Amino acid sequence: MDTDRYLQFGLSYDWLIERNYFSVYGQYGFDESIDIYDIGFMYGYSVSPSLFVYWDTYYQWRDTTKAYELPDPIDYANHRQEWKNTVGVSYSIHPMVDLGANYNVDVLTSQHGFENGTRNSFDLSATLNTPYVQPYVKYTKGQYRVRPGRPVEDSSNVEFGFYLDF
Repeated sequence: MDTDRYLQFGLSYDWLIERNYFSVYGQYGFDESIDIYDIGFMYGYSVSPSLFVYWDTYYQWRDTTKAYELPDPIDYANHRQEWKNTVGVSYSIHPMVDLGANYNVDVLTSQHGFENGTRNSFDLSATLNTPYVQPYVKYTKGQYRVRPGRPVEDSSNVEFGFYLDF
């Protein structure tokens, strides 16, 4: 859950064949104005014990009918579907610290009012690998959704969070 009260759940099936990592997954997220459904696939390759490269692709559907019931209705009729792609690298500088870099390309596949339906951004991140709870910091720059229920904007953002790993 984030500060905008957006909550997301997901399930995945992951497998490893030698140095190749595969994952298929689905996610559902919501707040008071939007429901978001994702289905995706990720492929990664372990170049060395400390270097991992990957490609993640998923399709996203955004159901915005709840937005019309708010006191100040939000019109999200456009850009309800997106195909999102990320190529990235993760480097472990120490068993307790991972650094990451991603390049993201998002394509609006449904009706939209933009001249170009393609959005690009990049992320830089650092994660502390502690048992069960892994805090991270991530910097994002480019054209992307700063918050899941908000429009695409050209911006930069710093995010602090944590992953639960059981």
